[in-house]
This record gives sequence, C-alpha cells and structure tokens, in this order.
Amino acid sequence: MSLFNKMMTNKFDNAEPKEYAIEKAKNNDELKEIIGNNIVIEKNSDKQKKKGSFTFSLGGNGLNINQNSVDLKIGLIGEKGSAILNVVAFKENSKWIYKNIYVTIPNSNKKIKLLNNKKI
Repeated sequence: MSLFNKMMTNKFDNAEPKEYAIEKAKNNDELKEIIGNNIVIEKNSDKQKKKGSFTFSLGGNGLNINQNSVDLKIGLIGEKGSAILNVVAFKENSKWIYKNIYVTIPNSNKKIKLLNNKKI
C-alpha cells in the first residue's frame, strides 16, 4: 500500500463521524438486544466501505488534507450476532452534519435509525 493510500485510510479510520456513530451504536438498547452488549468493529470484513471527499492544499507546513464528507459502512459484531453501521455526513463550517446514521441487521429487514439530523 502506498504512503498516500495509508494516509487516506488513516483519515477514514480516525474520522470523527466514525467514532461518533460507533458510540451511538454501542449505546443503543435495541441493537444491544439483537447483537449483544459487547459491540466491536468486525475487523477485515467485506462489510466495510469507505467513501468521501477531501480538500488538499499545499502550505508552509507541507500538504494539508481536510476531510469534507464520509459515506461509511462498518461491520459490527456482538456476542449474539452482527450488524452493519451506515454513516453519511459532511462538513460545513468546520462542523460535521449527519445526514444519516443507522444500523442494518443482515438476513432481516431490520433497520435501526440512530440519529435525527444533528450538528456536533
């Protein structure tokens, strides 16, 4: 993997929307009832998807990379089952605006909405 790809992957992995959405999922009673209380990210899962947009600028400190949007799918797993966390957000005036955060349960039509549009 190139240095540039590693930098972009790191930006997604440490993105504020990802951390915020995972915390919302871990604190959702309905989700905990379905997949269990010990919810963690499912590593090396084919359920993972990372998309987004970035702004690049070259300044006195070198290359600056600013993340402007994210569209993530994150595999979650608990002791009873698994789920897919979906996050869509964009940045406006240095604040993240969440268009959607919800969880889907594989092999069912179950969708748990975790957020009504909110700025943080």
